[in-house]
Formats: sequence, structure tokens, C-alpha cells
Amino acid sequence: MNLLSIENVAKGFADRMLFTGLNLGLQSGEKVALVGANGAGKSTLMKVLMREILPDDGRVASRKGIRIEYLRQHPSWAAALTVRGVMLDVDHPAVHIHREYHEAVAENKVDRMAELGDQMEKEGGWMLEERMQELLNRFELDGVIHRKWTELSGGQQRRLGLARMLFAQPDVMLLDEPTNHLDLDMVEWLEKYLQDPNISLIMVTHDRYFLDAVADTIWELDRQQIFRHEGNYASYLENKVLRDEIEQSTRAKNVNLYRRELEWMRRQPKARTTKSRARQDSFGELEDKVKQRNDDRILQLRTEKIREGGKIIELVNVSVDRGGKRLLSNLDYVFKKGDRIGLVGKNGRGKTSFLEVLTGALEPATGKVIHGLNTKIAYFRQDDNVLNPNLRVIDQVKEIAEYVTLADGSEMPVRAFLEEFLFDYAKQHDYVEKLSGGEKKRLQLLLVLMQHPNFLILDEPTNDLDRDTLLVMEDYLMRFQGSMILVSHDRFFLDQLVDQLWVLEGGGKLSVFNGNYTEYRRHQQEIQREATTIKPTAPKEKPKTTSGLTYGERLEYDKLTTDIDSQEAKVGELAQAVEAASDDFERLQPLLNELNQAQQSLDEMMERWMALEEKKQD
Repeated sequence: MNLLSIENVAKGFADRMLFTGLNLGLQSGEKVALVGANGAGKSTLMKVLMREILPDDGRVASRKGIRIEYLRQHPSWAAALTVRGVMLDVDHPAVHIHREYHEAVAENKVDRMAELGDQMEKEGGWMLEERMQELLNRFELDGVIHRKWTELSGGQQRRLGLARMLFAQPDVMLLDEPTNHLDLDMVEWLEKYLQDPNISLIMVTHDRYFLDAVADTIWELDRQQIFRHEGNYASYLENKVLRDEIEQSTRAKNVNLYRRELEWMRRQPKARTTKSRARQDSFGELEDKVKQRNDDRILQLRTEKIREGGKIIELVNVSVDRGGKRLLSNLDYVFKKGDRIGLVGKNGRGKTSFLEVLTGALEPATGKVIHGLNTKIAYFRQDDNVLNPNLRVIDQVKEIAEYVTLADGSEMPVRAFLEEFLFDYAKQHDYVEKLSGGEKKRLQLLLVLMQHPNFLILDEPTNDLDRDTLLVMEDYLMRFQGSMILVSHDRFFLDQLVDQLWVLEGGGKLSVFNGNYTEYRRHQQEIQREATTIKPTAPKEKPKTTSGLTYGERLEYDKLTTDIDSQEAKVGELAQAVEAASDDFERLQPLLNELNQAQQSLDEMMERWMALEEKKQD
């Protein structure tokens, strides 16, 4: 069943066209990943699907009555709403009835309460509060339920948007970077949740493990067109390689044909026959194909190599506090050349605070951080507050330097360096505020590398980056010869780049695991399996009780107390039914049989309960 479709959709802005002639549909239960380079128009297409912006051409159609919810990168709700208010501000039948019911209670409309109570039962309205609390707990928002959402941090707002989306249970979910600001446990839980076959979604995400596990269809935005790939992310990559090879082969043939046609065109006299004009028109079409710009340029990251001294960074009895809470206690460590450390832990455990201590932005609660003489730290932050939205891209870069020194000692103008980061001339003169989220991240990366660091601190560097930039960034970091500490919820990124994990466990504890994230998870799962495996042990002494009952008899006594109440109620109901059917023999006989059986069961329960009661008194 088709839920949502786009028909011949086109959209562009004053300076360029994003996409044109798009035709696709979302089927019930289908899970689509929308991929493409930064700036290709992924977020714009999501807004077109939500009808928040109108296409320049074509139409968006949806099945009548379906509910669509959109998880934005930057949530926006009524400013006066609390967290609870945001959760309840959704289009869901049970929520509407829930709201009406509580209004009826406030106005003491008894008849309306009874009517709505039946509807609440039918739509699951009585479970709403429980479901809401469960989701807020899952995303670590249970302590802020009565606060205004505007008072939350950016990460909390994103998690609130995701909790609200799941609470709304829409027919179609549109998810823009759903894993941003989630810790690894949350990402793994969400991954399993979205695999439900009844969920239909379109998502934009850079998280390749997540994408591969959830998506069964890929929509690729590329050169203003959209390509549909059946299967998960791994099969999409195989298909893309094949498609690129075919395109390269076709383009090579077109180039050769173009050369021959160009030679023919030059030899032709000025007067044209009808036949030669047709060939001239074909030549024009061929010229357009040959001159098509290839945007799949390779991003090259080359910067000057900086020598490291004997000491890089030393931590001496370092403790980290935030808001009166001890996040890390008494850490001693000397960073070595080539250290590749992944810092992981639940949200609020102190990952970002620890990074700030390393850079000197935050004073340690105890101990000291000693930087080596030649240590040069570059800090890639989660947010883009380091960028000035009122500057043009090229002016933002020139604030650091006019030229970039490369590994071979040569210098490159920043204009050319920006070209290598896929910022063409027009984009270099755009204001920073006009850049997409991924383009801002790419600009931050450029600014970091221009500092020629030998100690990299990376706090969620993969958020909003496209696949090609991610691959090149990984390649650069794998060749990086300095020291590195990385915070990321991207499991693939961690697996590729780190060989040691520091796990913040809460209460100031930090444990060290030698290996990458997947190896760490396997180790944790093995520990859990061993803990739950029942091993033969010597018989345990039965717990002593203050009464004469054994532990098992105590449990039986408690259960009988409850069961007898239920059985007495059943006997009473059957007795009333027998009395009501006294004039109807056909109905009466079966009811009498059932009443006798129920009474017999009640007598047996009472006899056993009395025996246990006597023993209890001994």
C-alpha cells in the first residue's frame, strides 16, 4: 500500500537547482534511507514531503487520513510548552480523547466522562502516561518533564523530539539525523525499535551501522536526480560502484564521439542541409553530456606535519566535577604518541567535561593537566558556535591564515584549500549562516586542520557529514601520526579509528578496554551471558523466616490470600447468575455445574490456607 509519493517534483533556490523530475513512492512498512552529498537537498526534500515548503514543480500526494511526523535537526514548538506539553502536543486519537477526558473531569461532566472513558479503553488512552514516562526515561528526560522545553540543552531538545515522534506513533516517520545527541546504548535501542515491520519511515543519517541495520531501500540524491536502490546500505554501495563504472564508460565513449563530431562540425560549410542540421542538434545534446560537471571530486586533506616532544599530555590525579557532581575521580595517565582512544559512556557521564579539562577550558576539581612543550591541540566541537554566521566562508577561514602549509612544505592559498574541501567559488562567498549542517561541519574540520595539530580532540565529529566526507576524514585520521581522543556515537567510526576505549561508568569511575567498540560490546555480552547462565552450586540454605513457614510456603500463603479473594468474587457472580436463570432450565443447569466447581475450588483453597495459617502460628 502506497502511503506517500512525489510526482515530477522539482525544487531550487535563486542560485541553483537542487533536484528536478523526482518520482518516488513510500510503501507501508518500507524503511527508506535518503543519502547524498552535503548540500544536495536532503533536508529540503524532507520539508517538501511535509509540505512545509512548496516544490517549484510537481506534487506530493499522501494516502487519505495518514499521520506524518517530522523529526527536525532543530526542533521548534510553542515556547510556552513544558516537556510534558510537547509530548502531548501530537496528532494521535488516544491523545485527543485523553485531552477531552481530562477537560470533562475538570468540568465535572459525568456523562461525558463515562462516554470518553469507553473510548479511552478502546484507543489505549489509559496507558498514555505510562508510555510517555517510559520514553522520557529511555532518553534521559524523566527529570525535566515539568520544565519548559526552551530551557533544555540542544541535545536534550533533540532527544525530546525523538521521544515525541515515537510517542505519536505516526503512519510515516521522517527522521533527519535521528542518532545525533544519543549515547551508544540509545542508538542500539532505537535501531531495534525501528526494525519493527509495521513502521514506515524515511530517514537521513550518517550512521552507517544504523543505516545498514534499519533501511531496506536507499534513495540517493545525486546531480539533481534521485536513484532508488532496493536493499540495505551494503547492497547500495555495491550497486553504486557498478553504476559509476557504467557512467564512466559511457562518458568515455561520449568524449570520443564528441571529438569526432567536433572535427566534422569544423569541416562543414556554412550552408546547412536538413540532414546536417539534425546532426548539429545531436552534437549540441552530446556536448551537454560531455560537459556535465562531475561533482564527485575527491576531498584531499593535506596539512603540515608537526613534531611531537617527549611529553604530550600528562594527567596527574585528575578529577572532574560539574554542577556539584563528581564525574571522574583521580585519573593518572601519560598520553603516548599514536594513542587512539575512544571515550564512551551514557549522556551526562562527563565526556565533554573531560575534553574541556584536557584543553584547559575547564579546571580539574583535583590534580593537574600538564601539556608538553610542542603539544598543539585542535578541538573539534559538537556545536558550530566556533563559526561566525555573519562572515562569508572565505573570510571565516582567512581569520586563521591566508595560506595553508602542506606536508611537503609548500603553501596553498586558502581559496584553493577551500576548493579541496568542496567549497567552490560561489560557495566560498556565501555567508556561513546559509550553509547546510554538513557543510558547516566540513568548514569546522578545515579550520581544525589548518591549526596543524599533533593532538586531536574530536567531539562527535561525524554529525551531519555526508558519506564521501566521512570516508576521506576516516582516511586522514587513520594516517594521522599524532595522538587522538574521540567521542562518537558512530560505531563504525569508532571501530575504524580507535584501539582503546575509556568507558565512563558513572560515580567517577573510568574503566579501560583494549580494543574497538564492537569488540567491547562482544566482551560485555559475554559477561552478561556468563552472569545469566545457571551453574550447578551447592544447595543454598533456605531463608529463615520469623514464622513456622518455609520460604516456598510463605510464597504459597501470599498467593492463596489473593486467589481466594478472586475466587470468592467469582462464586458470588455465579450465584447471582443462577438466581437470575431460575426459570430457564436450559441456562440453569450449566450455571449450577459451574457454580459447584467454583465452590469446590474455593473450599480446597480455604482448607490449604487454614493449614498454612496454623503452621504460621507455630
